[in-house]
Order: sequence, then C-alpha cells, then structure tokens
Amino acid sequence: MNPRIDLAELEPAAYRAMLGLEQYLSASPLPAPLRELVKLRASQLNGCAFCVSLHSHQAKNGGEADERLFSLVTWRESPFFTQAERAALALTEAATRLDAEGVPDEVWNEAAAHYDDRQLAALVMTVATVNAWNRIGVSTRLEPSRGQGGRPLNDLPVDASSAVGDARARLPVGPHRAARYGETVGLRRAVVDTERPHLPEQAGQRGVGGRDAERPADLRGSRAARRMPGLPASTVTYSTASPTTATDRSPRTSGPPATPC
Repeated sequence: MNPRIDLAELEPAAYRAMLGLEQYLSASPLPAPLRELVKLRASQLNGCAFCVSLHSHQAKNGGEADERLFSLVTWRESPFFTQAERAALALTEAATRLDAEGVPDEVWNEAAAHYDDRQLAALVMTVATVNAWNRIGVSTRLEPSRGQGGRPLNDLPVDASSAVGDARARLPVGPHRAARYGETVGLRRAVVDTERPHLPEQAGQRGVGGRDAERPADLRGSRAARRMPGLPASTVTYSTASPTTATDRSPRTSGPPATPC
C-alpha cells in the first residue's frame, strides 16, 4: 500500500525543518541507545508500524540486545533495563499519552533524579519529535518495507534538497542485497559508494557473521546505499565505527545533513 500523500513533495520546507530538528537531536547529550529505545517505545504506543520497524532496526544496528528489544513493551516487568532507562521510558509514555493528568510530578522527578537539565531537555524534545513523526506515519499510512526492518529515515539522503524528492523506500542494504532491493522498489540502480577509502583492517576486527562473513573485508568497511533517480553516487557515504561507538549510523556528507525520525 502506498502512502496517502508524499509530505516531502507537498511540504518540502516543513519536511526539511523536521529533518534538521532530527539531525540536531542526533548530537544531543542522551546516549544513542537510549534515544532509540525512547523512539521505539513512543512508536509502539502510537501504533506507527513504519516507525516501530525503523527504530527496531536502528537499535539492532546500534548493538541493542534482542532481549531488551523484545521486552520493551513490558519494560516495567523486565529485568533488562536500568533505573535511569526506566525513568526515561516512564517519561516517554506519560508525554506520549498525555491524559488528563499530563506528566505526573513523580514521573518527572524520577527522571530528574537520573538526568541533568540538558539531558531532560533533550529527552523531551526527542519524545516530541518522534511523536510528530509517528503522527505523520500513521495519518499518511506509511508502511515499512519488507525484509529489512522498515525504511531507515535516519539514512535518508544526505542533503536536504535531495531529501525532499528522495524520501521514499530507502534501505541500508549490504552489497550482496543492493541490486535485489533496488529492483524490488523500482529504483534505477543500486550503488556501493567507492569514492571513500575503505578500511579493511577495521572491518576485519568487527564481528560479522552469516553472509557478511563471506564478503570481502573491504566491503565490510562500508555500507551500500540505494540511489533514487537523479541522486549522485558521491553524495552518500557511511562511516565505519568500532563496536564500542557504532551507535549512530547516519550518512556523512559535505552538504547539509538530513536525518529524520
């Protein structure tokens, strides 16, 4: 099922503003794994299939454990979350549901016991932003793509001008899948960026398995990006991070960044 409308095409300025806000928050003082948990929990509450799929995929790529992802809907009963994470999730739920009581003092105070004012501000803005994306996804009936955890909004095209016409059906796929996914969504072609130096020595140190283990080490050091018609190959590159820092896999570019949801 196709989305009802394409907001990136119909409201490009507003869409670019949302992308800019999301990119700004990606550098917030909140840890990246916590940001993804917050976004995923809000998306579950709002019933946004696209965003649930997306943030599950993003959290998994960031190294999140399956047990924590599977248990997020029952985080109060689960032993897999810290007290600080519980406080953030409680605030996320209260700010997302916003019943007659609003955000209770005890919920806010518990969060304030674990986070300073800047972190609390970042948490509130993260919750507010993901709720906006959820409402966009639900109202326009945005659906996840099959087989790869949704379309990763955080991996949308690097520059805001190209993002406007390029927001549909973009997945980060391995080189062995790039052609298949490009064909599935009807893109002109799938490309692996070869204009950045690869780092085989780092790639060899990373934990890879399955089909990834069969790929040449130089290809493990980069990710494939599918290109919509008119988007140059050189505009999309991905960083190679060590296991301890691979929590944010946003595209790197010389132009204005664009990373929603």
